[in-house]
Amino acid sequence: MSDHTLDRLGGGILATGAATSIAGYVLAAVDQPGGTITPAYVDAPIYTAFTLLQFLGSALMIVGLAAVVARQFHRSPVLTLTGAIGIGLVLLIQGIGNGFVNATVFPPLVDDPATRAFANAPAPGLMGVLFLVGMAGAVVGGVLLGISVLRAKEFRAWTGVALLVAVVAGLVSMVLPARFENLEAIIASIALLGIGLELAGAARQIARERITEPSVA
Repeated sequence: MSDHTLDRLGGGILATGAATSIAGYVLAAVDQPGGTITPAYVDAPIYTAFTLLQFLGSALMIVGLAAVVARQFHRSPVLTLTGAIGIGLVLLIQGIGNGFVNATVFPPLVDDPATRAFANAPAPGLMGVLFLVGMAGAVVGGVLLGISVLRAKEFRAWTGVALLVAVVAGLVSMVLPARFENLEAIIASIALLGIGLELAGAARQIARERITEPSVA
């Protein structure tokens, strides 16, 4: 299998995952529960839809990130690998892990009057720590991968800028209403969608001479 075929396959997976995640996060922004999470909210089809979309999209993007690393590793190895690990970490924790819990564990807790208050309480200690780790991964990964995209020049510059903007949007969203809590994920997914489409583009030819000697960062 040629490098071009692998690029197209990985890019297609990345683009599909990013588009799926965007749909999930936009639906979640539209369907806000208000002050208290109720059975009507978690039992609604739209809740199931956006939860599964986020879960599936994150899983596909983790796989697709490997193609991004393979494409530009020779130009910016440290930044590319570290950035991809950070992005992969937040996808694993908040996309796959949190998505799985929200789809399978959370609804029964909310449906049962005895545990509904627990479901509406702050996240338990371990989950809180994991969310902080995921947040750190999003910040560090977004910044490093964004810089690596700009430095490596393998993908359009706007995708690298969008990754950096996503980090800023995530920090700003902390003081905005809950409807904007997924703003960082949406912008970052748009950036990864653009990268995936570039990798998957049938008309894109690998005509640029590869730089075989890696840089120091």
